[in-house]
Amino acid sequence: MLGGPNQRQHVVEFKDGTGVIQDGIVVNSASGPWTWVVPTGVRLLLISGVGGGSGGTGGTNNATSTGGGGGGGPGLAMVNAPVFVTPGASLTITLGAGGTGGTPTTGATNGGDTTVSGLYFQPYGEGTVFKLFGGGANQTTRTDGAGQGSGSVGGNAPGSNASPGLAGGTSAATPTNATGSSRTSLYNYYPAVRGTGGGGASTNPSTSGAGVASNTSSINFGILSANSTVSAVDWGSGNTTGTVSRGGGGVGGFSRFGYGGSGGDGGSDGGDATGYGGGGGGGGGGANGGDGSVGYLYITYWDVD
Repeated sequence: MLGGPNQRQHVVEFKDGTGVIQDGIVVNSASGPWTWVVPTGVRLLLISGVGGGSGGTGGTNNATSTGGGGGGGPGLAMVNAPVFVTPGASLTITLGAGGTGGTPTTGATNGGDTTVSGLYFQPYGEGTVFKLFGGGANQTTRTDGAGQGSGSVGGNAPGSNASPGLAGGTSAATPTNATGSSRTSLYNYYPAVRGTGGGGASTNPSTSGAGVASNTSSINFGILSANSTVSAVDWGSGNTTGTVSRGGGGVGGFSRFGYGGSGGDGGSDGGDATGYGGGGGGGGGGANGGDGSVGYLYITYWDVD
């Protein structure tokens, strides 16, 4: 109505390394966790965010045959989840930490959970804690019975509709590739692309190890950005030193808010995830996995003046 009250939209972001950002202006530069009070008159919030991505698995480190590590799993994401609140309620926001990449002798770590304490939401929550789960890491690398290096399985994205990580390749005279995916669509509230397995190594040390079934992929982000794709995802390639066959590492899982790290070529470390909630890349044979990226959260609400 002409001359009546105005309804205004507000966005509050919680970002690692920056702090709390209200409508584009930093209002709290301290490190989290942060406390945020629901404004007077506000009873509905739309919450979006992602848990931390897990680290990528390191490649195996056998004497002559070293399989590639699997990419880390992404954090669970949610977009515009409606949550009813009480005006004046005090909420505590904690971002999930990114997981640490594994080495040839130590496992990768899971991503941390992004949480909002002080409200109740199902199905993702525990009591008064809203929770976006961190990505799952593949904790150990696979080896064949003869001790030859096989590619480890990729990390999983958590949640009831998420699939486990893609399988790693196996070790043989002619090693098999890890499972690759040509296209994955990201729709719904819980979009994530699982981590890809690492390539197997050859039992013949002078033969190059394997990578994945396909070295290119197109990932459609659906409603996030119409017709937006990410092409030529970089999985690691297998190789040989002449005395050691090395598999390539798998790419880290993608979240709605960030990209997974690249898989390392044989003997090279996996890449760190970028953005928010992506899984670290798997290390090539004999090398370390990359780190996952931290979680993220933002709140949208409306008030009337």
